[in-house]
Amino acid sequence: MPMVNAVWIPDGLADEAAVRRRLLDVHGIEIAGGLGAVAGKIWRIGLMGESCSRESVVALLDALQEIFAAESTWVEAARG
Repeated sequence: MPMVNAVWIPDGLADEAAVRRRLLDVHGIEIAGGLGAVAGKIWRIGLMGESCSRESVVALLDALQEIFAAESTWVEAARG
């Protein structure tokens, strides 16, 4: 589907669901986890309607950067 991007989760990220939960609770941004064989390996990020804007993409990237910076173990895991 062209309106959904599948993004690989950084290797070593212990709890990808916690990242998604924090995105939603703190930043009001909802992304989905992978299904089936890619469960826990990818995030599904929709780009439809209001979220289909440069501002929404930048907001997501800024929020992820903030979350990873707040959790040094996630940052170290993401760096490999």
